[in-house]
Amino acid sequence: MTISATHNELVPLGPTALAPFSESAEEALGEIFGHSDFRAGQKEAVDRVVGGGDAVVVMPTGAGKSLCYQLAAAVCQGVGLVVSPLIALMDDQVTAVEATGLPATTIHSSMSWKEQRRRIDGMYMGDYKLVYVAPERFRSRRFCTALEDVEIAVFAVDEAHCISQWGHDFRPDYRNLARVRKRFGSPPAMALTATATRRVQRDIVDQLALDDPAMICTGFERPNLYFEVEHTSDHREKNDRLAAIVDHWEGESIIVYGATRKQVRSVTATLCDAGVDAASYHAGMSAGDRRDVQQRWMADQVDVLVATNAFGMGVDKPDVRAVVHFNMPGSVEAYYQQAGRAGRDGEPADCVLLFNRADRGIHEWFADNTHPLRMELIRVWMYLCEQGEGEHELTADKIAAANPPPGSKIHPMAVDTCLTLLARAGHIRRSSGTIEVVEKVKPLELDVELSQLGERRRIAKDQVAKLVDYAETSECLQAALLDHFGDSPDFGQRCENCGRCDPPAGYRRKTRVDVSPVVVGMEPESLLREVLTGVARCEGRRGVKTVAAMLVGSTARAVRDAGFTELDSWGSLESLRRKDAAALIEMAARHGLVRRNEHGCPLLTSIGAEVMRGESPPEALRGELARNFGRSD
Repeated sequence: MTISATHNELVPLGPTALAPFSESAEEALGEIFGHSDFRAGQKEAVDRVVGGGDAVVVMPTGAGKSLCYQLAAAVCQGVGLVVSPLIALMDDQVTAVEATGLPATTIHSSMSWKEQRRRIDGMYMGDYKLVYVAPERFRSRRFCTALEDVEIAVFAVDEAHCISQWGHDFRPDYRNLARVRKRFGSPPAMALTATATRRVQRDIVDQLALDDPAMICTGFERPNLYFEVEHTSDHREKNDRLAAIVDHWEGESIIVYGATRKQVRSVTATLCDAGVDAASYHAGMSAGDRRDVQQRWMADQVDVLVATNAFGMGVDKPDVRAVVHFNMPGSVEAYYQQAGRAGRDGEPADCVLLFNRADRGIHEWFADNTHPLRMELIRVWMYLCEQGEGEHELTADKIAAANPPPGSKIHPMAVDTCLTLLARAGHIRRSSGTIEVVEKVKPLELDVELSQLGERRRIAKDQVAKLVDYAETSECLQAALLDHFGDSPDFGQRCENCGRCDPPAGYRRKTRVDVSPVVVGMEPESLLREVLTGVARCEGRRGVKTVAAMLVGSTARAVRDAGFTELDSWGSLESLRRKDAAALIEMAARHGLVRRNEHGCPLLTSIGAEVMRGESPPEALRGELARNFGRSD
């Protein structure tokens, strides 16, 4: 089959190669997709690819990235081949595309080879204009060979950050896409993502071998979103804060993200017990159950969807009024992508992170077990070699429990990651309940990038640390997010619409902290200065809970062991509950009077020291103190 010299020229490249559906992107925009105007960056991206060039498209969630490659495919001869990471996401996108009249389909591993072959033949015969493919499909030599005779008008890589080890969702199979594209004749490429830092953008260009691509970044600013980080001491306080948010947006669509399936089930049960119409969504559910929950939520039959990060990619519900993270996610990129599912209709919406530093441990555990160390992979491989070549009835759980060579116990999750790496390299074959050792080789002969394992773990933990930095910043939250992505805000240093700037007027109700009745006899600023004095006396040697316990006069072991009962601040706020004192410390931290050291223990900042000595607190902090700790007599 001969490749066309230009992608607008009607040259018969196959028996019935699919011709353009429109003569121009402008015509397709209105007649096919029903839009009167392009959004920022869309026309530039489409024109670049239709003209035979490459493009990297970075647009916020909900800004219309998918339309870029759909328009390009509609006005070019041939097929738009779209690489997408999730089967469920592909199915949703195909349904949406077909509603416009463009024929589309998916090809993925859950289909039989006969069905895949039928759809590939349909591509050649001109039955489809867009075809969505998971990157794992390109591991198959037979699949790639079958596609060689198909004219590809545009090679689109969705969620392109997955190609970079610096991205928040690295997928090794994305690394093969440059080779795959070259095999198909190097058609124009479009790489798209909502969450790529400058470093990740450069890595996308290098890894896809793009030729002088147009770099189209429309900015990350979402002025209608109110970002807030609420520091919480425990799950009970998180549940209280979540209840207040759900109550404020009663009857509206809300997403709540939890870090684990267990957490998702627990939060859902708590909400349902309180009379909230809530449902769970996580990868442990069957595909049918997940589809049913998503459809009910999209149809407004469920108000609150509580989910792990398995939910959301490609979901386009414009009227989500709040996205709440019950646990911190693993990176700033993941947080911004998930939070960005709120307020796509342009109306005000809340993005609230219920932060507790202890949640960091969840993601560091994930980092350890999804990025095993070199010796852990070698230990798993040596155990498999001891079983001999051939097929064995083994699972990750059985291997983890089988006491491999001396050393610390390997978690089944880490074993499963090792098995995935070994299978991808062709050293083993996995099926349900069995593992086949293809050939015994020495550990150093394994076709696995062993040196990269530790680096990936380091990167993952660095991403967690950056999210903690965001949660504990005293600066404008939206400015901090934009700075992370290398973007400059239009609003200057303060957005005036986040939890670190002045609270917005009207649409978001601030709830009072439930303080002890005795507190009403003390001025709020006096409370604050006592707290700051206590933080200074503790010198960053213990965490917030222990400092708070010291202030209220606790004789708990942690307070005694630290020698805090000897401090003159011990019991200075004995009329408060510990949660009240902790809330004041967290409030001071949000406004830059307190910072955390490397162990998460509170220390005074220079501003905090000035306030402790009698300077007036910042205006925003005075307002928050008055609302939450004001005297009621």
